[in-house]
This record gives sequence, structure tokens and C-alpha cells, in this order.
Amino acid sequence: MSWRYAKLTMTSILLSVLLGCAPEAQQYASAYQLEDLGDGIGGPKALARAGDFILENDQMRFAILGARNSYGPGIYGGSMIDADLVRPGLEYRNGQGNDHFVELNPTVNLDIPFVTEVDQVQIVDTDDGSAVVRVTANGTPYLGVLVPLRGLTPGSEPAVAMVTDYILRPGEPWLTLRTTVTVVPKNGGVDPLLDGEELPGLDAPISVVEVALGGGIAMGDFYQQGGAVDAFLSNMGFDEAKAIYEAQKEGVNLFWSPFTADLLGGTADGVSYGIASLNGKLLTPLFASSQTVAIGAMTEEADNENVSVGQAFTYERVFTVGDGDIGSVMDNVLLAKGVETGSVSGFVVEAQSGEGISDAQVLVFQPGEDAPWSQWTTDVSLDDTNSDGSFGGTLPLGEWELLVYQQGRPEGERFPITVGSDPIE
Repeated sequence: MSWRYAKLTMTSILLSVLLGCAPEAQQYASAYQLEDLGDGIGGPKALARAGDFILENDQMRFAILGARNSYGPGIYGGSMIDADLVRPGLEYRNGQGNDHFVELNPTVNLDIPFVTEVDQVQIVDTDDGSAVVRVTANGTPYLGVLVPLRGLTPGSEPAVAMVTDYILRPGEPWLTLRTTVTVVPKNGGVDPLLDGEELPGLDAPISVVEVALGGGIAMGDFYQQGGAVDAFLSNMGFDEAKAIYEAQKEGVNLFWSPFTADLLGGTADGVSYGIASLNGKLLTPLFASSQTVAIGAMTEEADNENVSVGQAFTYERVFTVGDGDIGSVMDNVLLAKGVETGSVSGFVVEAQSGEGISDAQVLVFQPGEDAPWSQWTTDVSLDDTNSDGSFGGTLPLGEWELLVYQQGRPEGERFPITVGSDPIE
């Protein structure tokens, strides 16, 4: 097929300031302990069982592991194991969802919560209509091989106690994770706090090893999307293998010089996922589909020697679910962060016939970057019932470049756009 007939073109790019959206009808949020699997999320990777906890609102559903051993990569309870959109239609009822996510474990200095008792995972009563599941436990090594990278080791004083609130509010298309770590004596005697010093956001590739080994605090998550999810890191795109290979070839140790990104996520069949810090970037010193670490908050190196028993530190981030592309995830993250954005919409069509093309990718680049910052897929939304090649979402105000791609067709050229206050057609 000739280039003229094979290439894709992009039409009807519309830009405008996103001023907000009307609230959804019948907004709600609830938390309950799962008794019947028919009330679970369901899907190819669903792991929730009776005794686990469900968080749901009018937008999304999540499952939190109770006090039992994990069937996923994790070891103990208290992790997030299932996530999906609220899906209309009879075919999605009775636990027939589309979960492709494997597991998320909050971590402090590469410890995870040592959850073994029923009362360590509880539903918290709230006054604002939000649904909250709280996990309270001391930290324990996630993997034995990582123990040398932990500054607060099991045989030393002090240790860490972790309280993580999984918070879902009515109408919000994201799950807020709020972890507070308290430095405690190894043998107890200090109760974990619910609030601590809010650690500043990260904006540069700081050495996770140097902070942890220096007696400081590094907070984040073990983020395991699983092999069924195509991993994405902003300004790396989907080609993590190439980025890791190039880092290894250049002798870069990612624990000392981690990848830095605004979003860590991935796409699967009909669903997508993403996690982001509310106050800065994520550092990924370990990046693989089976084991990825996303660090979003650390004490400053100069303050490490001042971390002492009784101190507490807090880190907030958001986890969200999209329609199957990165753009729908990024929309929710930008909204959660309060970033001023503009809307972008258009169609991908075949140049000769003008026919809309489904499942084409519209890659979003920051000018000068080699890899995409975000990505849309045409006709991916649950609400999009027309195979017309449409795509759309939001971007922060400023200069961007778009590129259309579909496997088996020649790659197009980058198309510059400006997202600003004046609508452009």
C-alpha cells in the first residue's frame, strides 16, 4: 500500500480552556467488607475474596486486601489488589468487571506494612461522605535482597510504623492514598501517628539509596501492574525496555539516579491505570512490570541525621483508572492536582478515504522530548459508540506536539499545538 493510502491524518483539532465540569448525578462513596464474590470487582486479574474490603463511588471501584496472605506479588495484607471503572450494563454485574491490575503496596524505605491481624485493616467513619479504609502496621522488608538498601533495618533502632488511608470521595475519579510513617522503637512503646510533617514534592532524580542508607525517609509504593498492562512513564513512553537498556549501557544505577516522571501508568484491554504524587514527580529506582518502585516523597539529605523516634512524615498521592489509554488517566491526575488545563479533541482519519480510524494512538510530546508525555487512543472511551477515529482529553496550558501512530502504518510527523485561553479550531 502506498504512503498516500496508508498514512493517517489528524483533523478537527479543537483547543479551549477547561473551565470545569458539572457534577455527576447521584454522587456517592462507600466502603464495605466483601462477603459475596458477586459484589466484588471481577476481571482477568481480580484477587479479592470474602473478608477483603471494597471502596466504590459513582466513578470507580477498588479492592483492599484484608488481613490475609496476598495471592499477588505482595506478601501480607493491606495492599490494593483490584481496580476498575464503574461499568454500566448487565454484563458487568455480579462481579464481572475488567480488573487487570495486580497489586500496590505502600512502602517506606522499601518496607511494606506487616499486616497479619484482622484489626489492622478497618473501615473508618467519616463526616464528609468519603469512604476510607485504614491500614495500620509496622514495616517489614518487602524483599530480603533489598534489606541492605534500608536505613532502618530490623535489627537496629529505630523502626517504622505505617498508617495508610485509602480515601475515595463522592464524584472524584481517583483514589487518594495518604501514608503517615512514624519512627518508633523496634520493641514498641510509641503509637503510630495519623498525621505527620508533609514532605515536599520531588522535582529531581535524588538518590533513594543515599537517603535510606543515611537514616532518612523515602516514601512511595511498590507498584505492580502486571504483564497484561503495557507500562508507561511520562517522557519515557511505553518503551521502558529501551530506557532501561540505555541506562545500563551508560552505567547508570537507577537506585542512585532514578527515572523521574509526572505519571507512572499503563494500558490494558479496555482499562488503564496511573499513579502520581500530588506535590511533585515520581522517582522510579526499580522499573519492571513485575516489580516497580515509585517514590514520591523523601526527607532532605541534610536532615537525615535529625530523623528520630517519635517523628512522623506524611505523603499523599493519587491512583486512578482510565478508559484504556494514558490520556484518560492523565485527565484525572491533572484534575486532582488542580492544574490549569485546556481541552484537546479531534479525529484520526485515513488520508485518502477520510474514514475514521479506531485504535490509533495520538502521542503527546513536550517540545524537545524524544518520548511521549501522554497518549490518547481513538474511539477508546466507554461513552464513544461511534467508530469515527475521535480522541480527546486535557493538557496543561502551553506548547505541545502530537504524533499519530498505528502499528503497520507509516509514522506521521509531529503536529505542534498551543493549548491556551483562546479557542482554536
